[in-house]
Amino acid sequence: MIAKGDFGQAQKIVFRLQPGLSDFFDRVLVMSKENKLRKNRLALLQAISKVLIQIADYSQVVVEGEKPPARK
Repeated sequence: MIAKGDFGQAQKIVFRLQPGLSDFFDRVLVMSKENKLRKNRLALLQAISKVLIQIADYSQVVVEGEKPPARK
């Protein structure tokens, strides 16, 4: 979808990933004391980040009623 430029459809998939990602952060200690686990978990998050960055700049998302983030 990203390659085709169908960012709307890609965003719908991102929304479906949200519960799983929230569960991941609630249940998994990313910065594990075990080096191999920590590296694998960080690599997983980096891979997810690379995909998400192609879809949208989520740092610019503003929740209604909250102050927008400062521009760099």
